[in-house]
Amino acid sequence: QAKQVLADQLVIHQDFEQAIALLEEILASNGDARFETLAANSQSFTSAQRNQLIEQLDRLLGLYPNNPQILLSQAILLQLNGRSDEALRHANQLYKTQPGPRSLSLKSKLNHQLGHTKKALSDLSKGLELDPESRPLRVLYAQILIDAKQLKEAQEQFTLLLQQSPLDHQLKLTVALLNLENGNNQVGDKLLKQLTKIPGIANEAYYYLGQSAHKQQQIDQAISYYQQVSDGEKMLPAYHQLGTLLL
Repeated sequence: QAKQVLADQLVIHQDFEQAIALLEEILASNGDARFETLAANSQSFTSAQRNQLIEQLDRLLGLYPNNPQILLSQAILLQLNGRSDEALRHANQLYKTQPGPRSLSLKSKLNHQLGHTKKALSDLSKGLELDPESRPLRVLYAQILIDAKQLKEAQEQFTLLLQQSPLDHQLKLTVALLNLENGNNQVGDKLLKQLTKIPGIANEAYYYLGQSAHKQQQIDQAISYYQQVSDGEKMLPAYHQLGTLLL
């Protein structure tokens, strides 16, 4: 335990050689060496520092090829350094060693990043059949569906997420906008009207209600909605739309 705490502190202070040496000592004594601190902080490291760690972890993987903590850390470091093909190889090995939402998410993100979007969607769909309550998997699935321009399917997934988290107002906004994009104006407008009662998101809701009314040629209604945008990043676009409609 003391070695693990010290190793975590060494990672935070970027003394990687000493940190890896301590983690290797824990592994050699059949201890449960944890690499979470390394993975969590990897984005703050420079590319050169990550390459240094990649070399160190390659050596450890030669000794412990199926250690899930090392595989995960190595995949993250490789991904951050733009070596996605190598990262995917480690992510695939991680999933074989320790199947679950985290490893499936990582390999699906990498497949999508490398252009294997059909593979990513297929794997996530199968994962959700096995674990339908996994919110991280469903969020990732929905996001990749949007990237793939499969908006109706994405709407279905975000709607399921909203059923699980009905008080998630950003999620409700996403569902509303997808409904509008898919031509379900009645559903989208209804959700947006609910959001006009929520401080912090009401201005966005009024703006998108204005857009929806404008597209439906309900000009007076669109003007009324745009006039209620009083703050936030949508205020200037709303004023611009008002200027166009009132000319």
